[in-house]
Amino acid sequence: MEARVELADAEVETGYSGLVNLPSKGKKVFFGIGSVIADYLMMSLNLILFILGVVAVLTSLPNPLFSFPPGIFVALVPLFYIQRGRSYWGRFRIDLVFIAVVSLVIIAPLDFNSLVVSGPNTLMLAASFGIASLFYAACLALAGDGPVLAGASWVTAGWLLSIFSFPLPIETALVPWPIFLQSANVLGASFISFLIVSTNSALAGLLGGRDRKAIIFFSVIALGLVVNLIYGSVSLARQEAAQPKVNIAIIQPNVTLKDYVLIERSRLFGDYFDRRNVYLSKEAARKGARLVIWPELAGNFTLQNDGFLNYLRREVASQGAETLIGTNYVDYAQGRRLYNSAFILRKDGTTTEPYRKTSLFPFIETASYAQGAALVPLPTESGLNQVGVHICLESIYPSLPRKLVRAGAGILALISSDALFGNSIIPYVHKNLMALRAIENGRYAVHSGNAGPSAVFDHKGRLLVEIPYNKTAYANVNVAPVEGTTIYSRIGDWFSILCVLIMDVALVLCFERNSGAK
Repeated sequence: MEARVELADAEVETGYSGLVNLPSKGKKVFFGIGSVIADYLMMSLNLILFILGVVAVLTSLPNPLFSFPPGIFVALVPLFYIQRGRSYWGRFRIDLVFIAVVSLVIIAPLDFNSLVVSGPNTLMLAASFGIASLFYAACLALAGDGPVLAGASWVTAGWLLSIFSFPLPIETALVPWPIFLQSANVLGASFISFLIVSTNSALAGLLGGRDRKAIIFFSVIALGLVVNLIYGSVSLARQEAAQPKVNIAIIQPNVTLKDYVLIERSRLFGDYFDRRNVYLSKEAARKGARLVIWPELAGNFTLQNDGFLNYLRREVASQGAETLIGTNYVDYAQGRRLYNSAFILRKDGTTTEPYRKTSLFPFIETASYAQGAALVPLPTESGLNQVGVHICLESIYPSLPRKLVRAGAGILALISSDALFGNSIIPYVHKNLMALRAIENGRYAVHSGNAGPSAVFDHKGRLLVEIPYNKTAYANVNVAPVEGTTIYSRIGDWFSILCVLIMDVALVLCFERNSGAK
């Protein structure tokens, strides 16, 4: 026994040149330090990848500093790479922190003055984005390392949040590249987010180890991208029958959040900014606009202000133009309820019934406004048939514009008050949402904001005109009332529901697998 032990020791000594000469205690210290160093390096690498992923997402989304839209197809690769092989809770923690950090940067104003003034709004937005982060993190963690499940999980979280809160529309990054987005008229914009997330996950799988499964997943997703691009190319190149155009104008008075503070303090400031809207509208009407579109809350209780309405009739309606106005409205017949509303002042000086906002944003609006009951388009005599008006963040929810189109809207118009969000990324993402709604429903779409950016897109999501952020201006553009409906307009969010069902099955299988393991 002793000889064998000595022989074994001798063999070990000759097999590990030098290291085994350390005492037993020295070996433990050496390898312990090595393990700590390795863990530290791994943590540092993960942190670097985490930061790289956050920056990549933010620079892919539309923003005023720098934007590279195709980068969204690789921006999430670091996130999926870090979480590979981890447990559900490990993935959940990483995903939650990642999405929360991205969300906080999106809603934070980019200059100190805006941050101070819009601080309360930013905090209320943070609550909604916090809920969204929880949903996305939970669904992504459930998906594991599978690219298809990763895409389905993102769509599932977005669809659930579109019912009551704020989804994260990463597909808005690709609006400058409408060739990627044309399949939305069949599958909805959620299919684009599916492609984005699944492509990122597939690339992370290849980087993590080029096994057969990862290569198959990547090949399938790459094929989906190619088919999507071919469909987009054919759709954009398709020749369509010429349609009579109507000249409209978008008005951007450049009312900032600080200006709203002045308006709250004195009615004189409200009158001043209202008259700015009138001046811009009058100039737009002189250049041929048949419909002038004001932003959200642009009028100072205009519908109930006879003096101002008469002034508006003289200055704009007399030029042969209708005016779509967003304004507060007090319904005295319903206990003085306050509504966020929109109406059209016709050429003959009469007004339509107001549309009262039906989907109030959590925290920010629900505390002040009553909820409208009916989602109906506003009739117009400008040649556009009916205008599908929705207000501010209602453009987040694809079902609302779809219902307006099915109710007869020939054009979609989103009026917003993005000044409430300060100088942040949100106004740019918000503007791009209307391009998605345009493609989904095959309608020209308007985004008119009080501080900008404001824009008009055609029914293929192509930008026709844009007023930059923080500019006082109007813009005339020709649009056409499109008839008929797209597949998405008729059927709705069937792809999103399919993703929800896929995740339900995945959840059941995961539960059964864990139960069997016990």
